Amino acid sequence: MNREIKQMLKFSISIVLIELVFVNLGGIVNQPPAELKTSYASWRVHTNRLRAIQIDQSSEKGAYPKLSGRHLTMAAFPKQNKIYILNNKKVVYILNARINLAAGQHQLLVGDLRGPSIFHYDTDGKDIKSINWLSVGQNTDIEAEPKLGNHVDDTIQVSKKDAIWLYNNLPKDVQLRIY
Repeated sequence: MNREIKQMLKFSISIVLIELVFVNLGGIVNQPPAELKTSYASWRVHTNRLRAIQIDQSSEKGAYPKLSGRHLTMAAFPKQNKIYILNNKKVVYILNARINLAAGQHQLLVGDLRGPSIFHYDTDGKDIKSINWLSVGQNTDIEAEPKLGNHVDDTIQVSKKDAIWLYNNLPKDVQLRIY
C-alpha cells in the first residue's frame, strides 16, 4: 500500500511539473510586440480581457479606464488589428481595430476635430455614414465601423462603443504610432 501511494505521488508531481513547463513555454512564445516596450504582465492582463471583434461591443471585458490626467501614447499594429493605449509603458487598454492606411510606419497626433457623424465613400463609390469620429493626423479618422466588413480608406475603424468612449475621453495631442 505504501509503495502504491509513493508511485501515485511521483506520478502526480511529474504531471504538475510537465504542466508548469508547458505554461512557461507558452509565456515565452507568446510575447508582446517588442515595439511596445511594456511589461509582460501589463500586456497579458489586457490581452486576457480582449473579446472577439464585434461591432456593438467594447474590445475588452470590464469598464473603460479613465484617460484624463495621464501621459498617453498609442501604438497600432495593422497585422494584429489592434491599437494599444499606453501610459508610461503600461498597457491601459487594447482596441480591436481595422487599420485602413497605406503600408509603412506612420506617426500621427490625435487632433481636436471630432463629430457625431461623418460620410465617406467606399471602394465601390457607395456613401457610408460613420459615427463618433475623431481626427488623427491630416487625412485620417478613428471612427465606428458602420457594418462589419465595410472598408473605408484612410480610417481606423473600431467598434461603436469604443468609438463613443474615444470620442468622449481621448485627449487631444495623443501620439499614435503605426507599425
